[in-house]
Amino acid sequence: MSEPAPTRRILLASPYPWTTPHPVNEHVAELADGLVALRDLGEDVPLPLVVAPAADLRARRIARRAVRDLARGLTADEVLGAPEVAGPAAGHRRLDEPVHDWPFLALPIPAGPASVGLRAALRVLMERLDLELVHVHDPLENDLARFLVRRWQGLTVATFHDPPELTMVGAIAAPLRERVVDGVDRWLVSVDADRAAFATSISPDIEPGSVSLAATRTRAAGGGTGPVIVVGRGEDDDAAVRDLVRDLAPLLDAHPDLSLTLLSRWGTHHRPVVPRALRGRLSAVEATTREQADAVFAGAGVYLALAGTHRRSREEAIAARVPTIDVARPGDADAGDVEALHVRVLAALESPPATATLPDAVGLAREHVAEYDALRERIQVHIPPPRTDDRSCVIDLHMHTSHSWDCATDPEALLHVARKVGLTALAVTDHNEISGALACAEYAEEYGVQVIVGEEVKTSQGEVIGLFLTERIEAGLSWHETIERIRAQDGLVYVPHPFDRLHTIPDVHLLRDTLDEIDAFETYNARLPFEQYNRDAERFARKYNLVEGAGSDSHVVQGLGTAAVHMPAWDDQESFLLALGQGEILKRPKSLLYLQGLKWVNDLTGRSKRLPAEAHGPERDEA
Repeated sequence: MSEPAPTRRILLASPYPWTTPHPVNEHVAELADGLVALRDLGEDVPLPLVVAPAADLRARRIARRAVRDLARGLTADEVLGAPEVAGPAAGHRRLDEPVHDWPFLALPIPAGPASVGLRAALRVLMERLDLELVHVHDPLENDLARFLVRRWQGLTVATFHDPPELTMVGAIAAPLRERVVDGVDRWLVSVDADRAAFATSISPDIEPGSVSLAATRTRAAGGGTGPVIVVGRGEDDDAAVRDLVRDLAPLLDAHPDLSLTLLSRWGTHHRPVVPRALRGRLSAVEATTREQADAVFAGAGVYLALAGTHRRSREEAIAARVPTIDVARPGDADAGDVEALHVRVLAALESPPATATLPDAVGLAREHVAEYDALRERIQVHIPPPRTDDRSCVIDLHMHTSHSWDCATDPEALLHVARKVGLTALAVTDHNEISGALACAEYAEEYGVQVIVGEEVKTSQGEVIGLFLTERIEAGLSWHETIERIRAQDGLVYVPHPFDRLHTIPDVHLLRDTLDEIDAFETYNARLPFEQYNRDAERFARKYNLVEGAGSDSHVVQGLGTAAVHMPAWDDQESFLLALGQGEILKRPKSLLYLQGLKWVNDLTGRSKRLPAEAHGPERDEA
C-alpha cells in the first residue's frame, strides 16, 4: 500500500513580530484563513504555514520543538498537524489560545543580521517541507524575510505593503538589496498610490500585480446607524487630532446624542486636551485586534480618516458598513472649512448603511491563488527522451579564440588542447564574431572534436550567446532583436554568466520576461571571481526548470575544460538540446589569478597565437 502524498504547502512569512499589533500580520492571517477555506471547499490549493518573529517564549519553544522534529525525519503532516502549533491571534503579547486552522511557527526576533538559530530553522523548513512557493511580506524590512528570499530555491512572491524606512534601506548594502529584489519572482501591491511608492522604493522597472491588501469583508458590525463619530488615529497625528477635536466641538455641542471615539489600531497615541463641553463624551480606545475594532464600529455612525490614518483601519470601517469621510488635508481646497465638515458628518450620520465592496477571506485568497498559478505557468517543461545508446560527449559550451578582441588563442591550438584535456565537443563563442568558430569547424574532423559555431553577442541590455549560427550577428542590438536574429538562423539561445555583476548582464526582470525564448542557461562559469554568481544562476535555472549548461569562458588554452557538461551524444540542434537536458555539469576549477595572468601575458606577447609543434598536421608548415 503506497503512502499518501505529502500535503502541498505555501510558506507565508511576515517580518513583523506576531506579538505586536501590526496590519501586515492581520493581512497574513486573513490570507491564510482564505486558503484554508478554499481547501475546505474542495479546491486544490496549498495549505498555508505562517512564520513570523515573536516575543512569546512558550510559542518559540513549540516552534523549536517542531523544527527539531522535522530535522529528525518526522513528516510535515505529523509535526504541523499538532494542536499546539495551530495559529494564534495576531497582536497578543502571549500566544496562548489558537484561533486559526493553519499552523504557525514563532521565530526569534531578528536584531540586525539573522542569528545562526534563525537561519538554521528557516533552512530546515525550506528543505524538509513540500513547499510550492514562499510568499514574503515587506522583504526589505529585516533579515528574516531577506534570508528567505536569498536562500529559497523555488518560486518567491513578495507583497509590498508600505515604503521601507529610509534608515533601514540605507543600512542594507546595495548588492544585498539588489539580490533581494532580484530574488523575488512576483511583486504584489494594491492601489495606484502603492504603485507609485513601489516604483520609488523598489524599482520603476518592475510591473507588480494588483491584489487586495487591506481588510476583508466582515459582519455588519454597526451598519452606520450608531451615534458615535469614530476618528482613526495614525502616526504623528497629535496636532491633526487636536485640531479635529476643536472643529467637532460645536457639532457635538449642538447634538447631545453624539459622542466622539479616537480609535488607535496599531500603536499608542496621546490623548488630546478635551474641551469642557466634551467631557464625558470623548473616549480613546486602543483596539489591538480586528474583533476589538469591530466592537467600536458596532456603535459607529461615521468614520473620519485623517491624512495619517492607516489604510487598513479605514477599510475596516468600510468592511463594517460604516460611512467613511476623508478629512481634508492641509493644502486641500476645503481645508479648514469647519462648516463643510459638519455638513458632511451630519449627512453621513443620516445616510443608510454603506455597502462593503471589499472581498471576504475566500475572495482575498482567490486573488492570490490566481497570481500564484500565473507564476507557476512560467516554469518550463522538458520531457527528455529515453537514451537509445551509450554514446556520450564532454562539451565546453563557452570559450574564445584569437578572433575575439581580448583573446590570443589560435583556433587550431584550441582544438589540439581540447582533445588533450578530454573534450569531445566545443562551442566556440567569440565576442561579436563567428570567424574563429568557423575556422575551428574547418579542423574539427581532423582533431575528432565536434564544433558548434557560436557567438557571444553584446546587446544593448547584456550579453547572450547564439549557438549553431551560420552568420555573424552585429553587436548593439536590443536583447529581443538579437534573439530574433538567432532564431532566424535556427540557432539556440544560451545565456552566459547571467548574474556576473562585474560585467554587462541582462536585468533579471528581462530574463523572466523572456523565459520562453531561452534554450539553455549557464549555471557554472569557471571564470567568475565569486562563486555566489554561479549559485544565483543555478538557483534561477532550477526555479524555472531551465536547461542548464556550463562553460570555461576560457581566454587561454590552460583554462579549457575547467567547466564542461557530460551528456549523451547528439547530431543536430534538436538532439543537442534534448541531450543537454540530461547532462551532468563537470567542475574542474583552476586558479583564476593564474589563468588571468596567463591571459595578460599572452595578450602582450601573442604567444598562444603560435601553434605547438605537435598541433601541426604533416602537410602544413609552421605558422
